[in-house]
Amino acid sequence: MKLTKMFVVLSLLLLTKANGALVAYEPFAYSGSLSDGTASSGVGFAGSWSCGTAPSMVSGLSYVGLDTADQSLRSTSGRQLTELETPLSSGTVWISFLFNVTGNNGGNSCGFFFATGGTGLFLGYGSQPISGSEGALALGTVNTEGTNIQFPTAIDTSFRGTYGETPYLVAVKVEFDTDGANDTVSVYLNPAAGETVPGVAATYVVTSVDVGTITGFGMQNSGGGFPIIVDEIRVGDAYEDVVGSEEVAVPLTPYIADVEPSSGLTNGGTVVAISGSNFLAEASVQFGLHAATAVTWSSSNLLYATTPPRGPGGVDVVVLNTNGLSAT
Repeated sequence: MKLTKMFVVLSLLLLTKANGALVAYEPFAYSGSLSDGTASSGVGFAGSWSCGTAPSMVSGLSYVGLDTADQSLRSTSGRQLTELETPLSSGTVWISFLFNVTGNNGGNSCGFFFATGGTGLFLGYGSQPISGSEGALALGTVNTEGTNIQFPTAIDTSFRGTYGETPYLVAVKVEFDTDGANDTVSVYLNPAAGETVPGVAATYVVTSVDVGTITGFGMQNSGGGFPIIVDEIRVGDAYEDVVGSEEVAVPLTPYIADVEPSSGLTNGGTVVAISGSNFLAEASVQFGLHAATAVTWSSSNLLYATTPPRGPGGVDVVVLNTNGLSAT
């Protein structure tokens, strides 16, 4: 008799620092492309991705002084949205992310937005002025509902962003007002990472705006041929939480993407390929309560494990890293 399906569930651990913690963190620990309905693997995010088109996962972006991990999202068209476990609607919150557009997409709307189910904040390109190498990296608002492209209304277009491979670190401070109509938004572009304060003046400061309840985040690219790339979405209560002043936001995240084959003989001996990310060289594998009889580490993205003898029925597959972190 053969084993039935071996269920795979991702478990993440987020490292935090003594003086603060991230509320949510999306390092894009996915492989290949991000199709509609893909379960979110980010800490503090819930449910599945809603994708009008499937973006690809490419090498992660980098920024001086910022610890980064895993992949980044690259999209040449459409919209992609992810939801927070806990919506943001009160107090002061900080949101940061890495963002760039690799070339001039003209008047096409290409940017990052704060999803609310209605009108939400938008930061991106597409507003005038536009030149071959630069464009207004504007702050505005946009309809955030659904996966169809929506065109934003600009609030401030004074900053000229440069297209190219070098990303901007964007840090947004939202100070919610109790009556909901006089929120204050401060946007810092390329602030100092690894510090307790931005170290630069805010590029945009907008008062008396209704941010709404932030339920998630999204990206959109309405075309033009050049991709937008987004990475390292972070939410915290203080600036240092989202850009790091110590060992911040670096999850050693064993991530299981696939297990093949999904069944094996009850007398054991089936060699199973486990693909994913962040597998350490001495990682061990368990099938239910039983250890694999052999484990071969191929790379940080691939393990081979031999099933032990056991009775019929489905089992959990667990990868145990030597640092104590696991994916189940």
